[in-house]
Amino acid sequence: MKDTKFICEFTTNHMGNLNVLLEMVKKAAETGANYIKMQKKDVETFYSEEKLNTPYLSPYGKTYYDYRKIFEFNQRDFDVFDLECRKNNIEWFATAQDTKSLDFLLQYDLDLYKIASCNSNKSDMLREFASRIPEDRTVVVSCAGRTLKEIENVINIFHNHKMIINHCVAEYPCKIENLRFGNIKALKNRFGSDRV
Repeated sequence: MKDTKFICEFTTNHMGNLNVLLEMVKKAAETGANYIKMQKKDVETFYSEEKLNTPYLSPYGKTYYDYRKIFEFNQRDFDVFDLECRKNNIEWFATAQDTKSLDFLLQYDLDLYKIASCNSNKSDMLREFASRIPEDRTVVVSCAGRTLKEIENVINIFHNHKMIINHCVAEYPCKIENLRFGNIKALKNRFGSDRV
């Protein structure tokens, strides 16, 4: 258990409100968590124009673009968030959903960089990420819906990085009987090493 780290998954629970995010940082630090996990997505390039223009009624507007854009923080917001984490002595990292977002996150010199399950089978993108993420940083990969061969491919692409492979299930909320915790042992037996 000495290598166990506790991570507060923030995703978009802040609802795009910086004040809520900063309060969440304080609460995460109070719990004794080691890390906060955020996400960064360039809405304009992650989604197709057709998807962004889809009607989507929400408190934030009338299109899917209006809805998604509100959750993304800008440079100033991330700088304030980063400073608040430092003040509260808690590390953070983020899921980069696209290359533009990875470039944005690299300026913060994070210990960990995360790849979402939805991107863990995109070999061209993964190779691009592998070339940009410093080799002395750890890459965290979620593998919901991935085959063992696809997971092996990710590990091979990041052959110079330390890695953490997350077992996860893309079902929200997930029924207990669908959690498949036995997969954790299977992943460890198949891929576990000094590097993974």
